[in-house]
Amino acid sequence: MNPVIQATKLVFAYQEQVVLDGLNMEVPKGAFTAIVGPNGCGKSTFVKQLIKSLKPQSGEIRILGKPLASYSHKALGKLIAYVPQATQIGFDFTVEEVVLMGRYPHLKRFQSEQAKDREIAVEAMKATGVWDLKDKPANALSGGEQQRVIVARALAQEPQILILDEPISHLDLPHQVELMALIRKMAQEKGITVLAIIHDLNLALDYSDYVIMMQKGQVLYYGLPAEIISEHSIRDIYGLEVCMIQNPVTGNPHVIPKMAV
Repeated sequence: MNPVIQATKLVFAYQEQVVLDGLNMEVPKGAFTAIVGPNGCGKSTFVKQLIKSLKPQSGEIRILGKPLASYSHKALGKLIAYVPQATQIGFDFTVEEVVLMGRYPHLKRFQSEQAKDREIAVEAMKATGVWDLKDKPANALSGGEQQRVIVARALAQEPQILILDEPISHLDLPHQVELMALIRKMAQEKGITVLAIIHDLNLALDYSDYVIMMQKGQVLYYGLPAEIISEHSIRDIYGLEVCMIQNPVTGNPHVIPKMAV
């Protein structure tokens, strides 16, 4: 494995509540890696540290072999695109203007967008299905539409690393499937390293290349989805009894929770 992201012995606490407890993690290059685990296990806290939104109390993060601390915010903006859990677009920008904001890390000071930047933004809007909304105020869209606009903005950054924190939480079922397929395509065809927090284990099984299973601020399982998402690991991570069947469409394992009686 050629890791793009390496975390070593990360510790982070909110006041006295320890969220990351000596976390070690590696994310391989050019693959779609899903992070799964119960609420409060440290998934979002970890990805926020990758974009310098939070700073660990101890431990180290390396990106492409270099300490994260050595990157300026502008350099990190060229390298990493981030899609948060929930996005509120508070200003009256059009969809196209919001997506073009993804080009800012690539512009020089006081430089405006060029034709190439607009072409990249158009491609990102078409890929995420928001091209027809390009002239509409982004803050007037539904939550699901706004989420797709933010993903388009992230793609317009042309990142080497795409980080998504629950990217499908506000999307209806068709757009969930479309977005997961798009993310997988970005990793396969463009070599983008994707790290996504996902709650739906079946989507992780069908679309990701690797899965990281977290609990209580640590990685408990890591590997190929079909090999590590199992009745045993789900019981360990979630305390939930499930049975595994074969998805008749994909042939992948499929998780069925056992009904409580």
